[in-house]
Amino acid sequence: MYTIIVATLALFPFTNSEILGFTPQQVENPHLYPYLALTAEKAKQLEEELNVTTLPPLWVYDPLGYLRVQTLKLLHKKLQLFHDETTAELAVALIDKISSNQSISSFSIQVFDIWRLGNKETNNGLLLLLSIDDREMNIQLGKGVKQISSDKLQAIMQKMIPHLHKEDYDKAVDIGITELISKFNGSNLFDISVPIIVFSVLPFVLIILCVCVYESCSKKIRLKKYLKEIDGLQQHLQNKQSAHSPYFSTVCPIFDLSNDIIPRPLTLIDLAYMRDRRNFYFQHNRHYYGEYSHDQMRSELRSSSSSSSSSSFSDFGGGSSMGGTGGSSSW
Repeated sequence: MYTIIVATLALFPFTNSEILGFTPQQVENPHLYPYLALTAEKAKQLEEELNVTTLPPLWVYDPLGYLRVQTLKLLHKKLQLFHDETTAELAVALIDKISSNQSISSFSIQVFDIWRLGNKETNNGLLLLLSIDDREMNIQLGKGVKQISSDKLQAIMQKMIPHLHKEDYDKAVDIGITELISKFNGSNLFDISVPIIVFSVLPFVLIILCVCVYESCSKKIRLKKYLKEIDGLQQHLQNKQSAHSPYFSTVCPIFDLSNDIIPRPLTLIDLAYMRDRRNFYFQHNRHYYGEYSHDQMRSELRSSSSSSSSSSFSDFGGGSSMGGTGGSSSW
């Protein structure tokens, strides 16, 4: 009887994973161990397809040979290009079944963390895992992949299910990968368009800002000239000897804020006119200068003027599933 059992085992060799299914630790990282990610025959054929003597780090784990070599080649090029363009890491795993009563969502999270998918800083990893005999699949996203919502994940898996019913795993995986890349890049297009819009509007904003600053500075400069004129005239009038002699303005004629810049003599006759012009000027610009007194305005302008003048085989990127989203479905 013992001899019969031994002979039977010799005729039908199998591994523990084929009896019990896979544990997360048995799902080898295809980036680190590309030859453990495929069957020996598929690995050799993929070498020929890629025209290499040694397989590069792979993105697909398919040790039971569900996918054709042409599909493996297509997926490898597509996923490598996706990584080169976005730095995100999207991997695929196909197993026959899960070894325990563990949910496929929990199983995928563990595989995701063991593989350390995604960049360590951005956590932009993505994992598509299919358990064929369990007829379940899961898409797990890193925390940094916020642009793909749970609803979008369900929509992607719904597109895959008709092909999984037909056991066309090549087509199903290709659709899933294409949709994930499209959704990921679709959001990135929006992220890229925002700076484009900002830089398009920025010149106009800068022009408006410059005009506002120029107007503000012009008003302050004119007011400083006005205060200087008042100071000069007051000093002139305080001198009894020169009070009745002409006063020559070097700032502006009778300070009427006109474009005439030719100095002319000022006497006491012009004082009443200048006071009227001063009152009109402050009332006209009250929305800008407020209710400040003459002395307050002068001190503020002087302080603002002084202050303005001083002014080999490599692992994945080290990401984590913590905080990320995921979606599961069965067929």
